[in-house]
Amino acid sequence: MNGKNLFRVSLIITTILNVVGVICKIQHFPYGGLLLGISALASLGFVIPGLADVFDKVKYKLNEKLMWTVGFIFLSWIAGILYWPEFKKGRAN
Repeated sequence: MNGKNLFRVSLIITTILNVVGVICKIQHFPYGGLLLGISALASLGFVIPGLADVFDKVKYKLNEKLMWTVGFIFLSWIAGILYWPEFKKGRAN
């Protein structure tokens, strides 16, 4: 599986697990915390390639790279959705 497919698939899985896990936690259903934990681990599948792509891009200045890094760390799947169109354009743009 190449980087683009890994990014896309893990982003979709993480988003679905996050939404279902939050709904389960709100409704006090069992395993809501487990789903959120699994989604946190699944987020590594798009955070690592996403950050590698950010730091490979020549057009980004240091402050933009720092912004994306903070976004991927603290707002992982939201930043992943926002970065997806940039990631599809390819590396070193």
